[in-house]
Amino acid sequence: MFLGLIGAAIHDVGHRGVSNNFLIKNQDDLAITYNDIHVLENHHLAETFRIIAHEEGCNIFELCDQGTHDEFRKTIIEMVLATDLADHFSQVSSLRNKHSSKNLVAKDILIGIAMCADIGHSTKAFAIHERWSTLIGEEFYRQGEREEELGRPVSAMCDKSEARHVYFNSQVGFLQFLAEPLFETMREVVGSKGDECCTSLALNMQTWKDKRDEAKTNATAVANSNSSD
Repeated sequence: MFLGLIGAAIHDVGHRGVSNNFLIKNQDDLAITYNDIHVLENHHLAETFRIIAHEEGCNIFELCDQGTHDEFRKTIIEMVLATDLADHFSQVSSLRNKHSSKNLVAKDILIGIAMCADIGHSTKAFAIHERWSTLIGEEFYRQGEREEELGRPVSAMCDKSEARHVYFNSQVGFLQFLAEPLFETMREVVGSKGDECCTSLALNMQTWKDKRDEAKTNATAVANSNSSD
């Protein structure tokens, strides 16, 4: 529980508000420092452990013996690195395979929980989930604006001019292809404790689908009206 709370608290420390891919393509100092590998995730961890090591009163491991400290540090690193969505599918597959072969250990469950927490808004009540999705969308659009300023292609989901039904469809895709497989896998691991999350996720997905279909119908109606004029 201690490591889970720490991992969740620090997993986005010092986030730059842009994607790893953006940092890599622009040869940002962080990308250079971490050799294009888990750039932001490595940054979150380094900043955290720098604070723990050097800021007065922040060494949460000061009462641990060396072996315990090393194990805690290793586990937290694995948890945060697992939140890189570039490895999402392989991580989910690994969790599923370990569970089915009964080789799952406590650290694997912590990693799965960290991944769920990272995109946990997917399973909140729709009003909360929509608010988080809007904030994330605004962050993506700011990246898109920076990409335009740099004369680079605008990344997927970062184009503010996209039609509303495209935005809604991207939310469906995120829940369907990224969130649902993870939460369904973790429900297999934790049992009925995961039912509420999966039920809420399914409701959110259907709500986005309804919004997408309505927006698409409205856009088609407007286009037909304009063409008839």
